[in-house]
Amino acid sequence: GIRVGDIVTSIAGRAVDDPESLRYRIATLPIGQSVPLQVLRQGRTLTLPVALAAPPEQPPRDATRIQGAVPVAGATVMNLSYAVIDELGLSGTPPGVVVAEVERGSNAARVGLRPGDILLRINGAPAAAARELQGQLAQSRSWRLDIRRGAQTLSVQVQL
Repeated sequence: GIRVGDIVTSIAGRAVDDPESLRYRIATLPIGQSVPLQVLRQGRTLTLPVALAAPPEQPPRDATRIQGAVPVAGATVMNLSYAVIDELGLSGTPPGVVVAEVERGSNAARVGLRPGDILLRINGAPAAAARELQGQLAQSRSWRLDIRRGAQTLSVQVQL
């Protein structure tokens, strides 16, 4: 029932002052329940029921362990979706590939990859989806990895 132009004033009885406070209020409510959302529409206050659901997992996470003589070997990567961003406490928007785990002593660990790192580009091309990343990495013997870690973008040159 929300329409373009509606001004959200509260959710579940808690005031909403800006988009960030709306995101916070929604994030602290339990999934699966319905809560009242108060909006101002053309000078009238309306209360609308809103069902709370988990963020969509689109694309599917497709957790994939990378193997072989590539710099990301030993890492488990997943497609970045809003559900994964929420679950891992990351910032950013899909698409992308996020490092979920790094095996101790692996190539990925030696390169300095950490859980939560987002692979942006490999040799200048956008990082492929998790299931396709192994093939993308296998096309070279020298790699430039562009990685987003928090607010920083790192560029790492690797040759095995």
